[in-house]
Amino acid sequence: SAQKMAALESLSFKLTHESGSTPLMDGVLIKNITGNVILNKAFDLQIDAEALGITALKIEILAIDGRVHMTDPISRKWREISFRDTPFDFTNIGDTLAQILRDIKSPKQTVDQALKDGAHLQLGGTISTVNLQKLIPSAADDLEVNLEIVIRSDDFILTEVRIAGPVTPTDPKEIVRSLRFYNFNESIEITAPSSE
Repeated sequence: SAQKMAALESLSFKLTHESGSTPLMDGVLIKNITGNVILNKAFDLQIDAEALGITALKIEILAIDGRVHMTDPISRKWREISFRDTPFDFTNIGDTLAQILRDIKSPKQTVDQALKDGAHLQLGGTISTVNLQKLIPSAADDLEVNLEIVIRSDDFILTEVRIAGPVTPTDPKEIVRSLRFYNFNESIEITAPSSE
């Protein structure tokens, strides 16, 4: 499965918080992210967030040619930001997921009623948060979280990852993040914003 993920050219994904949320900036919390990635080249994220006093915000982050652009939550105008200011880095997601698969400690097959069709394998284990830093740059050096993964039986492509527990030092204890992957190797076009 690690080899299959590292060899991907593109994918789409959705990140949801089953509980808790991830800070994007002061006072702004990420609830969900939908994104498209051209592996090792570019990614485009649509973020559903919430802020104090505002029920919902839509923010877009686009990374291409080594530069990151984000829409202002209020004006919706593009501006360039640093990679350090992004809570997730999806640029090399294939290699990142491959390494996460290799770093899972004591993986064991688990059984889920919904997956008894035989088309998927479900595995559970733990992983040190230091091994998640390529995906979540602010991940702590010394925490451990529970990880559940779902892999397609026919081609060993990873389709789901569930991360239960704090990954960063500021995460709430009950936080659970879920990632679902789809649209593998489909044609995706990502272009830099025309104006900022």
